[in-house]
Amino acid sequence: MHWFNQLRVTTRLVAGFLVVAVIGAVMGLLGVVNMGRMAEWTGKIYNGDLQALKAVQDANINLVYASRAQIGLLSASTMGERSAEKDQIVKSLGTMDERIRQVAGAFETPEGKALVKQYQDLSPAFRARMDKYVELVGKQPLDTSQFESQVFSESADLIKDSHALEAVMFQMVKRRDDRARINMEEARSVYHASRLWMLGLVLGGLALSVLLGVLLARALSRQLGGEPGYAAAIAARIAEGDFSSPVKTRAGDKSSLVFAMQQMQQQLSRMVRDFKASAESIGSASREIAAGNNDLSQRTEQQAASLEQTASSMEELTSTVRQNADNARQ
Repeated sequence: MHWFNQLRVTTRLVAGFLVVAVIGAVMGLLGVVNMGRMAEWTGKIYNGDLQALKAVQDANINLVYASRAQIGLLSASTMGERSAEKDQIVKSLGTMDERIRQVAGAFETPEGKALVKQYQDLSPAFRARMDKYVELVGKQPLDTSQFESQVFSESADLIKDSHALEAVMFQMVKRRDDRARINMEEARSVYHASRLWMLGLVLGGLALSVLLGVLLARALSRQLGGEPGYAAAIAARIAEGDFSSPVKTRAGDKSSLVFAMQQMQQQLSRMVRDFKASAESIGSASREIAAGNNDLSQRTEQQAASLEQTASSMEELTSTVRQNADNARQ
């Protein structure tokens, strides 16, 4: 971590915040991706499984309607009732085939395709037999006691065929139900995996954030050498000229701000002592120079007085010489 401690404080703080931001971004991205996967599985369950299940069940219901109308043909008391039951059979069988055709593509597995193929093989034969049955009943009188025996045998055969179709559609419903259950389990597994990932990232991000905070705090504390308030108080005392208060540093501290302020305090204290000593030396020398100047001045005055006396004596001597010279001429 030596390289980390060499970085600027601003760089370290920005790096720490960036790491936390990246963790948050990863968590958000993972959440978005997993939400998309959950939406995909949900859409697959609804559009693929539930819609197919509903369509097959609807086809089965229409088969029941057609079988009910088939029985209704036998008990119809008027030609209008026969016509209504015939229309119901045509409508129900048409709706049944249409609903199966709509969802045939949803059965993508080999087993599902086999079921669709089985239905496609049974349905045309069933409809053809139903058409023959309807035509046969249409030829019968309204009194059921006068029906041909073939009508009842054909009706029994149609019921068997309808049971075969029902069995196929039951298997199709079961297939879609199983597929929906599998998709639901996969969606649940995606949810659980996403929850574990999110929980892991949250805990990891929390741990990493705490670690970065501790590292940054230790690095800043190591650089400062103490609390920022303590460093500010030391600077204030030094600014006021107080060099006597001790500056406490941590054991082994040789590079912090507080250590540098301690060195500065000691250097300033030594410089002040040196300045005082120098000032006292200069003052003593100045006093000695002043005393020497006074002595020189006194001597100069004495010499001046002696020179004046000498000059006076010279004048007197000159006057005497002049008088002697005058006396000699006389």
